[in-house]
This record gives sequence, structure tokens and C-alpha cells, in this order.
Amino acid sequence: MLEQFDFLDGDNVAVWGWGSGASLALDAAALEPSLIKCVAAVNPVVDWRAHGKYRAITMS
Repeated sequence: MLEQFDFLDGDNVAVWGWGSGASLALDAAALEPSLIKCVAAVNPVVDWRAHGKYRAITMS
């Protein structure tokens, strides 16, 4: 994408997500700290075991 769009700055990458996507954004930043400079995590899942129980109750 960096080659395709000249307005992108590969030295300043940010990721964001909501819910489980927020958890994935945090994971990505932890795995690639030299690449990802900023993370916006809205309502991340912080305990997947509790999340599974919550989903089982609310989705039934």
C-alpha cells in the first residue's frame, strides 16, 4: 500500500479496532512495536475466557 498511495507515511503507522478488533490491534502493536506507533483500542476484549461466557449468555 505504501507504494500505491503516496500520502501514506510508513514511519508513522497507526492501527485501531473495536471489540475483538481492538484486541487484535493491541496484539499487532505488541508483535510489531518498531512498525506501529499508535493504537486506538475501543472496548477491547481483555479476558477471552470471560468473553466466551458473556457471548454464550447474550447470544442465546
